[in-house]
Amino acid sequence: MKCNAKIERVEKGSIAEKYGLSKNDIILSVNDFDVRDSLDWIFRTCAEKIKIKALRNEKIFEINLKKQEEEPLGIVFDGVIFDSVKTCKNKCVFCFVDQEYDGARKTMKIKDDDFRLSFFWGNFISLTNLKEEDYKKIEEYFISPLYVSVHATNPELRKDIFKNKFAGDIINQLKKLINMNITVHTQIVLCPCLNDGRELLRTLEDLSDLYPAVASIAIVPVGLTKYHKNGLRAFTVEEMKKIIKDVSKFQKGEPFIFLSDEFYIKTNTLLPSNKAYGEYPQIENGIGMMRSFLTDFNRNKRFIPDSVPKKREISIITGVLAGTYLEKITESFKKVKNLSLKVHVAKNYFWGGNVDVAGLLTGFDVEKTLKAKQYYRKVLISSNCLTDDFYFLDGKNIKDLEKTLNCDIIPVEPDFKSFKNAILKDNV
Repeated sequence: MKCNAKIERVEKGSIAEKYGLSKNDIILSVNDFDVRDSLDWIFRTCAEKIKIKALRNEKIFEINLKKQEEEPLGIVFDGVIFDSVKTCKNKCVFCFVDQEYDGARKTMKIKDDDFRLSFFWGNFISLTNLKEEDYKKIEEYFISPLYVSVHATNPELRKDIFKNKFAGDIINQLKKLINMNITVHTQIVLCPCLNDGRELLRTLEDLSDLYPAVASIAIVPVGLTKYHKNGLRAFTVEEMKKIIKDVSKFQKGEPFIFLSDEFYIKTNTLLPSNKAYGEYPQIENGIGMMRSFLTDFNRNKRFIPDSVPKKREISIITGVLAGTYLEKITESFKKVKNLSLKVHVAKNYFWGGNVDVAGLLTGFDVEKTLKAKQYYRKVLISSNCLTDDFYFLDGKNIKDLEKTLNCDIIPVEPDFKSFKNAILKDNV
């Protein structure tokens, strides 16, 4: 398997620079072990004496170096996976990737199912493609925590959901990881008349038996775009209320079973307390994000000033789910002298269906929404809907959108401190 551990940068004055390694060199092996990812690199370079085989200008060369035990080599790679990403072979009936419009960004078409990306980025994996060598690597490197999509523990039902005859052994797979002292965070994508009701209760009971090694269970409602073709539907408000009631019976004691924010917002149910989310183990999965924001707001709203030195006009664009809460929060800022705020709630035109979280807003949605509004020249948007290089999921770049709309679009981290600073300060 071809590996491409390409060096992006060598730190000045580092050991790597001293021994002649440089940008664009490709690391092939360390102490005769292949380097397939940054885990291999970190683990294999812990030794004091290191033999590195590398490639430069299509020529292989070797370097033998010495370092102190904790001394970094000073190499930065251009990624964390150096061989090919392990992809998903399942055909889940609710797979979001399979519901996408052809014009979506190319990276949205990649169905990764790679335990390494689960460790690095919190991506959820199915465990259906793990080989024995993968389990050995997980144990040897102690790759923990991992994030696993369970959906159901009933073996036959899980096979049906995944459309994979090898998907039914999830409990034994989880126990295998647990026996290696690996912590696991789990997810249930809940679908009406499929894995809800008694099947959900069975899944919660089975996973609860594995607590605390199964450190969290997140329950999220199925997201259906307008391109969905598998006949699923979204939950009704009454069905979501019943789910909240049923799950609450399991939410006693230590907090580790969580419903996503959609359940509470769409049913107009009071959000759980800050304490109910524990350490927010799955906040990136939409679990407790709104409660965390509100808690931060309530703790810091007294620091909102009475005025700002000069006139400021700010527009804020967000998704349907967060819209109501954000409008309430901005009421506290409307008392600030010289500050004008507008909140624009964007419907998700690009994906359609029941997709209404801010993190899935696209450049198309932002453009269509703002063109129909009177917006200020400075526009705040959640950084959740952008890549690190400022692309939306539909492939639109933030700079291109700024030119089209003649405004400055400012990505803001989804916490109240960042939100407050972006509203009040010129240098943000």
